[in-house]
Amino acid sequence: METTTNTILLTGGSDFFILTEAAKTPVDQAAVLSMKSGYNLIIDDTSFFYTGMEFPQAPKRKTDMFIRNYLSSQFPAELTSNFAYMKKGDNFLICMLKPDLTENRNMMSVLNKAGRVTSPMAIRYGTTETFVHTYADTSIQSEDGIITHIEKQGQNSPKPTQVPSSSALTIPFVKAPKAALGEYKFHIIALVVIYALFVLGLWFRYAYQDNKAQRADGMLNRIYQQAHVADTSDPYGQLKFKAEKAGGGASFETLAILEQISRAQSERITANSIDIKNRSVVYEGVTSDYAFIEDFRKQLKKETGKEINLLDTKKQDGNITFTLRFQQ
Repeated sequence: METTTNTILLTGGSDFFILTEAAKTPVDQAAVLSMKSGYNLIIDDTSFFYTGMEFPQAPKRKTDMFIRNYLSSQFPAELTSNFAYMKKGDNFLICMLKPDLTENRNMMSVLNKAGRVTSPMAIRYGTTETFVHTYADTSIQSEDGIITHIEKQGQNSPKPTQVPSSSALTIPFVKAPKAALGEYKFHIIALVVIYALFVLGLWFRYAYQDNKAQRADGMLNRIYQQAHVADTSDPYGQLKFKAEKAGGGASFETLAILEQISRAQSERITANSIDIKNRSVVYEGVTSDYAFIEDFRKQLKKETGKEINLLDTKKQDGNITFTLRFQQ
């Protein structure tokens, strides 16, 4: 798997190499320690003792505990204090690090800063179902995830130069490895942009609704002013009282008209003014499409039971202002 992340090989517990497809270049420990976090680290097989166990699904905290208990019953304490593992189905590859590696403070720093830690054996376990892996004087057979030490077979297995994501080891004794930003930076940038657009969309929607509410509030205040009830303690109650008494037997309900308009008006329509004189209602509004005006006119006709006349329309700066009139 090609990445822009450095891949480092550690051999013999102290020798470092930067790996590429073309070359293996020696690099000193100080240079590795000065690198940014997130590199891939391949630890040579000779720094591990490998074994396996079978265990069904379990939370990570319990998995660590069960592996630790299993190892303590099978191996000396100096081997079981620091281990890594990889799960395949219900089987585990368990990698016990030799003490000379984990007792070195600089080596622990190298482990802590790695984005992925693995080994040649772990890479084959994570990417191949059945194989025999040979290194030094050891051969290990893996068949359907089950690990078996066998008599040495053939030459040493080839060493990898890349680290597939499926081959990363879980290492309980170091802090969680950091994912290499180089691999995921485009995904992170995309998520940040999407989140920013989402927040911006919410802000515009809030601004639109707030502007609409302010328009409605201003329109209601103009009605209160026209009815000379704006300065009373209960302008709504006074307006209702006046509306009920206006015009004697031919009176009409001002609030009922406003309610009908409110039910007919969708969020695509914004009211600029509503003028109610005698039995004539003139509505001035603004929208972004002629189709929304027609939908509003039809809905208002349905609510009032009256013929709704479109007096005029005017398009300016991408918006359409219009005037409707109907009789009560």
